[in-house]
Amino acid sequence: MPFFSIIIPTFNNFFYAERALHSCLSQTFEDYEVIITDHSSSTTIYNLYTSITDSRVTYYRVAASNSAIANWNHGITKANGNYLKLLHHDDFFNNTHALYVLYQMARFMDKKVIFNNYFNLSETNNTIQISHTSPKYLADLAANPLTLLFSNKLGSPSNLTWRRDVNVSFNEAYKWLVDVDVYIYLLLNNQFYYCYSPIITCTCDGEHQISRKYEHDYDYILIESVDLLSSHGFHSRAVILFYILRLLIIYGSRTNWSSRLKSKLSRILYPFPILPLQVFLYLLKILRMIVKSGIATCRFKTSLSTIRRLRP
Repeated sequence: MPFFSIIIPTFNNFFYAERALHSCLSQTFEDYEVIITDHSSSTTIYNLYTSITDSRVTYYRVAASNSAIANWNHGITKANGNYLKLLHHDDFFNNTHALYVLYQMARFMDKKVIFNNYFNLSETNNTIQISHTSPKYLADLAANPLTLLFSNKLGSPSNLTWRRDVNVSFNEAYKWLVDVDVYIYLLLNNQFYYCYSPIITCTCDGEHQISRKYEHDYDYILIESVDLLSSHGFHSRAVILFYILRLLIIYGSRTNWSSRLKSKLSRILYPFPILPLQVFLYLLKILRMIVKSGIATCRFKTSLSTIRRLRP
């Protein structure tokens, strides 16, 4: 049984898959297997697999009609390692010692769940920046995992490693909160360790990514948030309403108030009507605009007075 199972779910892109795979095969720590799951519409990834002679690499074809999340889950079911790590095909290990660092964490910290720090790679700007996850944020997360609804600094599932006796399965019904859903489940049921050393480089703005389709669909984000809260046992309307109101204050002015969103919120607010909530959020939007306008005016006046003082 290998110590690590590294699962690479792939879809069509040869460059990404090759980069991710070779970042695995170049590791100095060698007790691992690589599982490629492929739901591509072509043989591109299969051709890459057949060019690899390393026996630690296995390949599984998944029907192209299946979702990307189903592709992730299929790889998890095929894993044999003591610890499992999902590595998205557009992410990769930073260096050849990254897996050895993870091995040390897993061996000596005796935690079922490990998150690691990471670099964000922007394809748009061609820049790399390290993620800044503070001890305070992690302490808040341990105390209240629902913090992830407002700020996910743990990043993509590529930054998660878990022991095989922990049941991890990604909910195929989710698109925006698919990672947050699993993180909340893990944090509610397990202690975790955070490795501050950046292990993975994550592509953060690829046009191919599922999240790009939903990042500005605030109605969808709110709907998924309601479903997520309910699925984790937060059935109290008061609890759900508390978190949804916080999200509405963040996103409310940018929602389209679709019939599906109204239906979800109406069930939570019943017997109270939804209209007063919409009016409140509209007034809040106006207040924010006034405050921003006031701040901009003050800055302009300050700059103008500074220029006058400096003028000879």
